Amino acid sequence: MRALLFGLLVSTAAAAQQPAATITVESTGEYAIAPLARDAALAAEQAIERAKQQALRGAVEKASGVFLQADSQTRNNALVLDRVVTNASGYIKSFEVTSKVVEKGVAKVTVKAVVANDTLEKDIKAARGIVGRLLGSKLLVVMQEQLMDDKGVASRSEYLPTALTNKFKEAGFQIIDEKGTGSSDLNLVLSSGIGQGKLDAKEIAKRSDADFIIYGTANVRYVPPDPKATMGYPEVDPVTGKQVTFFVTGDYDLSMFATRTGQQLSKQSGRLNVNYASKSEILVSYQRTASFAVEASSKTVVSSFFGSVFEWLRDQDVNGAKLTVRVGGIVFDDVEDVEKSLAVVEGVKDLKAGEFADGTQDFVVQFMGNAGDFSKALKNASIKKRKLVVTAVRNNLVEVTVAK
Repeated sequence: MRALLFGLLVSTAAAAQQPAATITVESTGEYAIAPLARDAALAAEQAIERAKQQALRGAVEKASGVFLQADSQTRNNALVLDRVVTNASGYIKSFEVTSKVVEKGVAKVTVKAVVANDTLEKDIKAARGIVGRLLGSKLLVVMQEQLMDDKGVASRSEYLPTALTNKFKEAGFQIIDEKGTGSSDLNLVLSSGIGQGKLDAKEIAKRSDADFIIYGTANVRYVPPDPKATMGYPEVDPVTGKQVTFFVTGDYDLSMFATRTGQQLSKQSGRLNVNYASKSEILVSYQRTASFAVEASSKTVVSSFFGSVFEWLRDQDVNGAKLTVRVGGIVFDDVEDVEKSLAVVEGVKDLKAGEFADGTQDFVVQFMGNAGDFSKALKNASIKKRKLVVTAVRNNLVEVTVAK
């Protein structure tokens, strides 16, 4: 009887520790209706739909907050939350709209949503693990940016690279100084609209110990004001004739590489967004407007790049990393034996033989770990009683020779 009672208490306590399968959360989302829209009804309808999506995202954020607050590692809760709620709709089991109003040009929607609580907790734990691995990663930003005023005079500026480095630094990345890489000697292609190539990124990687590289171009320039887009603000005061507002536009073309594998993780191209509704952003100078535009756009760029790194690491956790294993000191008749030896190394999921030349055979290996982990896993590998000896590990390349 005591044993039965003890077992019942244990099972009850274990059940109490498990999160409820679902949780019902109420949340409100808001979205401004586009000003001066040609079709006011359509603009209002679109704003209501976006407000509803904001409300659903907010519901998932509220549900996530319970788990995030209970975790002592709060430094990067924002990053963890950002990755989880990216797929907010995936956690919504059902919902009903309890309120929908349009007031003073803003649509407000309130929803009561049923959130998959147990799935959410599992994904938060997984996301925290990946974000934790990214802390301290070294990032190099190599970028050429120019600002062109209304007279066509161009000057060097650093609004976007500064904004990017600041935000990644806040997220826990170590920022590497470009000046220490010798990158200015590489004769990189940095003209407008043309980013650096893969070989250029690898060349930069050789000159630094960065884990990731962001590179590319940005251009900020004067644009004649469009009354509809600029809220009707005049560029010149009709009384004094002095310039009172400063309008700019701009674009960026950026790529992000993982130096360890030489893999391009993401490419971001887009236009800078100026919030003309906030008049203080455009009253001082072109530089001031450009600074605000870049600051707003950089949030989207950083979130997207961080998401690419996150998904890259998650994919490696599931499918492994692609490594090149270069085996030297063999003849062609040894290739099959080497392939069999590598295929049984613990952690190898797939193996493909490449070209054989001058006593060297390349293999592309899908491995659950990085190049360093693979080199350690090779300690017992051999062919014809001859050990495979690791001679070099560089990024995603492992060089091996067959002992005599």
